[in-house]
Amino acid sequence: MPTSSDLVKQKRERDSWDAYMAGLRAAEAARAAQPAPVPTPQVETPIAPDDAPDGLSNG
Repeated sequence: MPTSSDLVKQKRERDSWDAYMAGLRAAEAARAAQPAPVPTPQVETPIAPDDAPDGLSNG
């Protein structure tokens, strides 16, 4: 038969674990509530021959 101090220790551990799990659930809910980032398309603009620096040209 567990002693009262054992029961108190078990309850404290269970309460601590429940609080930890509640924190994880809250963090996950907050993360899920944020809008997903929209990727920015990466477009390369070619340099026209007359805009190229001296000695460099793509034409």
